[in-house]
Amino acid sequence: QLPTLQGLLARLLVVASSPYEREGHGCAALRLLKALHQTIHAAVGEIWGVEIPSLLQYIEAFLRTSLEKIDDSAWSSQISLELSWQMAGYASPSKEKGWSLSFSFLYKALGTSLAACQDLVHVKSQIHTLLMTADYMEAPERQ
Repeated sequence: QLPTLQGLLARLLVVASSPYEREGHGCAALRLLKALHQTIHAAVGEIWGVEIPSLLQYIEAFLRTSLEKIDDSAWSSQISLELSWQMAGYASPSKEKGWSLSFSFLYKALGTSLAACQDLVHVKSQIHTLLMTADYMEAPERQ
């Protein structure tokens, strides 16, 4: 039994309201809303095309600001490890847009956390691991 369009919208809004809970599905929910705008309702396409990218930028800026405020290299190192772990969950990409958008967000968030980390050995190790394990056939990883 498939949900109604209103039910789908309600569920995606609930998931998006907590962007860092449930393994970061909130950002993916926002991106899915943007992709499904014609399916949800034709009238929302233009506004969602403007508003959703703004929300995603806000979330990325929120992470950066939070890490600056925390100003704890060990904490930043740990979040970078957690983000790397999240990326491992996307190791079997499909050709769906949702995968690449979530993966791109994780890469940006990982870069933000590494930029805030003052442990250069950790940063070098993480970057080395990323470079060695990247699938250069996939656009988000190649970028």
